[in-house]
Amino acid sequence: MVGKLANSVIFVLIIIVLMGCNLTTGAPVTAAVPPIGPTNSPTDLVLPATPNPTGVPTAQATSTPASTATSAAPADAVVVDTLDQEVYPFKANGNCSLGEAIQTIVTQQAQDKCVLPAGSTTIYLPAGTYSLTQSDNAPAVLFGHMQQKNREGLFPAGFPLITSKLTIIGNGATIQRTGSTKFGIFQVFVGGDLTLQDLTISNGDTTQDHDSSGAGVDVLGGTVLLEHVTLNGNQAFQGGAIANNVPGSEVKLMDSVVTNNSSLDDGGGIYNSGTLIIQNSEISNNTSRNTVFGGGGIYNDGNGQVTLDHSQLVGNLALEGGGLYNNGGSINIINQSVISGNVATEQKAFIPHGGGGINNNPSGTVTVDQSFVLGNQAAGTTGGGIYNQASLKVTGSVLAGNISGSGGAVYNDSQGTGSISSSCILDNQVLLAHTAGLGNGIVNDNTAAFDARQNWWGTPGGPGNSVSPGVTAAPYLNAAAGLCASALPTPFPTPAGP
Repeated sequence: MVGKLANSVIFVLIIIVLMGCNLTTGAPVTAAVPPIGPTNSPTDLVLPATPNPTGVPTAQATSTPASTATSAAPADAVVVDTLDQEVYPFKANGNCSLGEAIQTIVTQQAQDKCVLPAGSTTIYLPAGTYSLTQSDNAPAVLFGHMQQKNREGLFPAGFPLITSKLTIIGNGATIQRTGSTKFGIFQVFVGGDLTLQDLTISNGDTTQDHDSSGAGVDVLGGTVLLEHVTLNGNQAFQGGAIANNVPGSEVKLMDSVVTNNSSLDDGGGIYNSGTLIIQNSEISNNTSRNTVFGGGGIYNDGNGQVTLDHSQLVGNLALEGGGLYNNGGSINIINQSVISGNVATEQKAFIPHGGGGINNNPSGTVTVDQSFVLGNQAAGTTGGGIYNQASLKVTGSVLAGNISGSGGAVYNDSQGTGSISSSCILDNQVLLAHTAGLGNGIVNDNTAAFDARQNWWGTPGGPGNSVSPGVTAAPYLNAAAGLCASALPTPFPTPAGP
């Protein structure tokens, strides 16, 4: 996709099913995933009780980031004064629309009635719904001075191209595409430094072109920071909501939600080739419709780097890598992050691949530390929790309630290496006859041993018939670690997709 562009330019929370399980006794409990916010230590994990007497999965509810609305516009901000969309060439009608405000910042020249404080890089957006019916065609201002006529070579977007520092204070506003014309919302290029605060971005659609990406935010270079932002209902060929297309570019989400987005190819929620940092955020109910790979929540490509920090990757759907597909990059899942209720739909029962929660492809690296891999499914293939073809390291975490044809918790393929230690491996299930009895499900298909020593398997007697040949499970923990003793959520409902 980037190559094509370069020819023309440089280029949860769910209302959770609260029927849980005290993993040391098997006694039923009712508890919810800890809310996103300040982190507790693993041994101090406190899960507030919320009764659900029926034990029946309840409807999924998307978290809404807390409002950061400001009472008045900062003195150095360009102030938008209309909800109407205006596109280039802008008419002198006495308004300052959002499109005009963006072009005012990018060019540092006031458009129409926009007032530009000296050196301003901030836009103040009054609350309301900003409906976009057409794409903008303002000349792209590259590197601060080079104007490229009519955005030549770029996919259509609702606003002028972001090529400089820009902050939009949203005050809870919604920006949405409406009508039949397909285009994305924001597009960031080399030199761009975009911060979005307290916004909802919805219904971007770039599926008209098989090389399109990022219908909510399309990153072709530069940096993007999303704070208290929700992206929902966006559709693209890859990266339904967000596409970080260029190595060296960075996207950071803080206290944000990416939900109910979809892609025709990889990355139903997010496609990443650069650096992606997700903190205190939720990636949920996104769908990749690719018939080859997938990554329902996140697709990480090439040398991309992803950090999931005290965040939730839940209820996403794809052929492979229901939650996350790692195609050669590095993944770090840390600080009580939750990978739960994701589904890989692959049905090649005796052919390795799958990964309900995570699929780690050759040359990729996945590290899971002090986190939860719960209730993910790859029922027709392998690796309910994690499918590994490369390097995997799990420490101090819980792998519980995952389901697959083979390797309920983990399937380590012939090229995979890895270890699991100081963790809890409990109540996973396998469905294929040739793996019957491997209830807690670590299957190793590599001639080299897979190290699963010093883990808690739910009984003082060790893993029993829970691992395949080639998995070294002893010595094992004699008592449950602090993280194991916590009440844990049951799996999220299977996602229906957008």
